Amino acid sequence: MSDHESLVRAYLRAIERGEVVGHESDWYVDDAVQIELPNRLIPSGATRDLAALKLAGERGKAIVETQSYEVLDMIESGDKVAVHAIFRATFNMDVLGLPKGQEMVAHFAMFVDLRDGRITRHYSYDCFEPW
Repeated sequence: MSDHESLVRAYLRAIERGEVVGHESDWYVDDAVQIELPNRLIPSGATRDLAALKLAGERGKAIVETQSYEVLDMIESGDKVAVHAIFRATFNMDVLGLPKGQEMVAHFAMFVDLRDGRITRHYSYDCFEPW
């Protein structure tokens, strides 16, 4: 496994454990951009700089009970890593009609650009299973 693949896997594990919120600068460069394409949770999509990533992380941490990524495939090309994963989460409150504690499942395609061991761009295509 390459250094880039190891870093992205470690990043996903840190998200699962809730260890990215408050430590975003450990994972992202100062001018990083995260682009979340439109999906069921964010119908208009979102483009976030580091400050917006921190705010979104804090909001998420307040409502997420558990979360996990099952990496199905990962492909590296230079400083870019593509990830195909299944994301599962439960929440400590109802979310868009999903009852508290019920599992939400989404299929993610993520494209991560890296520089000097940190993320510069993160594109996320999230496809949620019905609930």
